[in-house]
Amino acid sequence: MTKLDMTSMPNIPSIAICIPTYNQAQYLIESVTSACRQTYPNVEVWVSDDHSTDETPQVMEQLCQQFPQVYYYQQPKNMGIAGNNSWLMSQPKTDFIVRLDSDDALMPNYVEKLVSLLQKYPEAGYAHTAIQEMDEYGKNHSIARVVRKKEFQNSDEALMAAVTGYRVAANIIMFRTKALQELRYYENSPEYVEDYDLSVRIADAGYGNVYADEILAKYRVWTDVKKTRSKRKHLQLKGYIRIFEESFYLLFNGEAGIQKC
Repeated sequence: MTKLDMTSMPNIPSIAICIPTYNQAQYLIESVTSACRQTYPNVEVWVSDDHSTDETPQVMEQLCQQFPQVYYYQQPKNMGIAGNNSWLMSQPKTDFIVRLDSDDALMPNYVEKLVSLLQKYPEAGYAHTAIQEMDEYGKNHSIARVVRKKEFQNSDEALMAAVTGYRVAANIIMFRTKALQELRYYENSPEYVEDYDLSVRIADAGYGNVYADEILAKYRVWTDVKKTRSKRKHLQLKGYIRIFEESFYLLFNGEAGIQKC
């Protein structure tokens, strides 16, 4: 694969859409295609396959032939969610990075809208939007929104809001690369709450966030077909405990500073 020539667009911020995947070959075409067909002109698409055992390599071979802006890598062994995400998101050398799961999809103007917001608010570490929920068969269901009055939320407000949970409609996020680099991505993050953990660390480092109350992505909501929810809930609870011990406990005891690095 060859890298796109962006020399003719020197003033346009560069974007990488990062798609971690594991055994979701049946959804990759929709996800990758939605990333490649953005209205914004300066987009790379990176896919990291966490050692899938399904047809993911074959699907990605076809997609790489169709879209020259796609970079595909298959991990030699399974790294887990946080490990695969950290590796993947540390690869692009772009101004902004989008985290998109391989069973989700972006609306065509997602990047264009959120780049504009992050340029408008340089204090924001990430941007997020309202989303369209869909089931495993692609049928649309509810619209998910974040209930808040302000477009921009500063770091103090974001940290206080995070006490009650992960304050986004879905984990489809555009990050400021500088913020991710400062925080070393998902390094040492607890599995299954790695996105919540990262959002707390971003706020604790002095970055706010910006929200667009517009449906700019589609998020897949799964039924518990294989009865794995109870095991995952156990791991999530362990992760929540760690976040509270490492971030909120120190905050409310006056030992954690809230300042940008």
